[in-house]
Amino acid sequence: MLNTFIPSLRIKAPQDPEYITRNKDKIIEFQQDPLIIDKVSVRWYREFQKATREAFSDIQRFPDIPLLLMQAEEDYMVRIEKTAEWFDRVQVKEKRYKQWPGLYHEIYNEPEWKDVYQHTLSFLEDHLK
Repeated sequence: MLNTFIPSLRIKAPQDPEYITRNKDKIIEFQQDPLIIDKVSVRWYREFQKATREAFSDIQRFPDIPLLLMQAEEDYMVRIEKTAEWFDRVQVKEKRYKQWPGLYHEIYNEPEWKDVYQHTLSFLEDHLK
């Protein structure tokens, strides 16, 4: 109902940077970044939920292109079992799933970021030949 009457109502939705990455430098950057939002509108949340449902219900529309999906094993922001479920349902000829043990949500900002980038680069090189 809030979306109907006051869709622009903004509700506090703070993100604790210590749940996003274990990289202390990135945590400090995050805490000092004036562009990080801590509120979302009712409409934004509704549209986010809608897009999540559509990602599953319209999965057959996903194009048949090489897919690399990487998931942090210690992700406090998303339900990793849903990520794996979506990946299993996608019907493409070439797909690769990589779960990163011990990493938090922002895998490219983790202390192991070089390994993550190398894995990504390897996938790209395999498909650009």
